[in-house]
Amino acid sequence: MHDDYFVTVDHKGLLDFLTEVYQRVGLSAGNAALVADSLVTPSLQGNPSHGVLLAYGYFRRLQAGNPDPKAVPEVISDSGATAVIDGKNAMGQMVSALAMRLAIDKARDYGVGIVGARATNHFGATGYWSSMALKSDMIGIAMTNTSPLMAPWGGTTPVLGSSPVSVAIPAGREAPVLLDMATTMVAGGKLRVAQMRGEKIPIGWAVGADNQLTDDPAAALKGHILPLGGVCGYKGYGLALVVDILSAVLMGAGFGTAIKLDSKDPRNLGHYFQAIDVSRLMPVDEFKARVDALLQELKSSELEPGVERVYYAGEMEAVFAEEQRRNGLRLDGPVYKDLEKIGAEVGVPVTFRRA
Repeated sequence: MHDDYFVTVDHKGLLDFLTEVYQRVGLSAGNAALVADSLVTPSLQGNPSHGVLLAYGYFRRLQAGNPDPKAVPEVISDSGATAVIDGKNAMGQMVSALAMRLAIDKARDYGVGIVGARATNHFGATGYWSSMALKSDMIGIAMTNTSPLMAPWGGTTPVLGSSPVSVAIPAGREAPVLLDMATTMVAGGKLRVAQMRGEKIPIGWAVGADNQLTDDPAAALKGHILPLGGVCGYKGYGLALVVDILSAVLMGAGFGTAIKLDSKDPRNLGHYFQAIDVSRLMPVDEFKARVDALLQELKSSELEPGVERVYYAGEMEAVFAEEQRRNGLRLDGPVYKDLEKIGAEVGVPVTFRRA
């Protein structure tokens, strides 16, 4: 990549731009702002595959009416600590915001809240939704199924997706713990980022259509991604299976090969959200102090040669986000050009590039 490959932008200006653009293709102001924030936040955290890279594809799908920009998700089952939402083919962000808020409300009443969704769509970064619980001093959990990217252990036909799972845990003085991971070796979006940047991928991430290991992301996208765990990939395969069952089978959504990546029909994805009220188990301040103590113990570990410091899940993202809010958000050049394209198409000027 050339030195001028990346473009630095003001993240607040980008938020305003995306909010306006998505209103031009049918979303309400509030829903457009939600989608925009769900894309900019992961990019700020250093997760380009689930950030603004998705903005162009979301725009085109909304233009085509799939997802339905006017759909209103509906709670179709509500019993005690649990509920199920029919997403009505709305954007995954609208469904997820409703579901996680409801899970948090239920956790206040019952100690734990579990809310699932069917007939929904891609919701961006899983960690964005689990993190919603942090403001209420709760533990948040989020999962979703995705289009088939992973073959079962010992098989060659993709059946399960990257099946991501995220857990957000509040801390005291330390940044919250935020685990956000695919159950494959890598999320599919990471292959697309590598392809866009002209980079090779590590051997062991994926195989091509010939079922042979490859370092070419384009070949990998025609094959399938390996389950998390390398030679012990049956563990990632097992985790993916559990995520697919909890988020899709249990919630009445599509599962396995019924999920298509580029279908013109509704995708019928499934989501799973859970909130746990820490205060039902111990005083929140005590819990946060105990989490801090564990995190500090991790960071005080003796370092391997060449390693500057130990991070825990979510810490590096917090540091990266703070730096990019202050110094500007770096976007891949092709992503910035896509933003210029859709802005010109709907008459929204691009004014957020930093000199």
